[in-house]
Amino acid sequence: MPESMYLNKLRELCAVTAPNLRAIIEHDSPVSASTWKAQGETGKAVELYSLCGFAAALSNLNKKVRIPEIYYEKPDLFYLRNVLHRHHGAQAGHSAAINDIPLIDRFTAALTPKLTYENGGLSYEVFREGFPIHLIEHVHKGKPEYLDRPDIIICEGTSTHSLLSSEKMEFSYDCQHGKCHGVLRIKNDSNIPIISYETTLTANIPVVGIIECSVGKGDVRAEEQLKRYLSIFSPEKIPLSLLINGKRKKCAAYSYEAFIDMSFDKPEDIIALNDMMQRFAEAILQSL
Repeated sequence: MPESMYLNKLRELCAVTAPNLRAIIEHDSPVSASTWKAQGETGKAVELYSLCGFAAALSNLNKKVRIPEIYYEKPDLFYLRNVLHRHHGAQAGHSAAINDIPLIDRFTAALTPKLTYENGGLSYEVFREGFPIHLIEHVHKGKPEYLDRPDIIICEGTSTHSLLSSEKMEFSYDCQHGKCHGVLRIKNDSNIPIISYETTLTANIPVVGIIECSVGKGDVRAEEQLKRYLSIFSPEKIPLSLLINGKRKKCAAYSYEAFIDMSFDKPEDIIALNDMMQRFAEAILQSL
């Protein structure tokens, strides 16, 4: 199957799999095109399908999945990673807008989970390729800044943020281990633009699940990557992990592993992937 047809098929599957995300998945813009018209090897489309698959699995398990309203108002933001935009001021491109998305919206997208749900009286949030508050807390403890970020990360807790002005954004996070809050400067910077930060957290931010999507890495590289994730996102309880691989590789280091057919020649592979996602979601819900 030609790559364009593969990506279109994956996009259709995302819309069908997670109907509450259909308007966002079908949104056409230069930003969404960076996922649906990019080369399949980038893995972006597989990440989106995995996110939709996890949302669908939660719904099948009678969990109410909530999509933050900002993503329906500004669907481009859903396609951005949960990473604060970083830039060296001396370099070209240091401005209040990047790729036509205002910097203030980039900060909003970075701090907004892709979806949320509740389980056992606790709240959970799902982020894609990063969670800025975790990074801030990590650095606050004197640990080195990290670049390794799981494609999808599931955390217990509730985060909020609000604009204090056009130049400042306040954020907070509340979980079973305590609370933290702070203020960020809305600015392109090579450093994390922290104005203030306070925390009463008595343990690491609780990460309960990690999903990694790979369209080509081998089992050795995938295992090395997982080890780095677990060293960074190291709560008292080791999070469950799922590897979705575009090649028929085996990596026993992950709690669960599934194969995604990059050609769609075998529909049963998609069924098997969805079944594995369902098993992963069930395990996440039972891991309280």
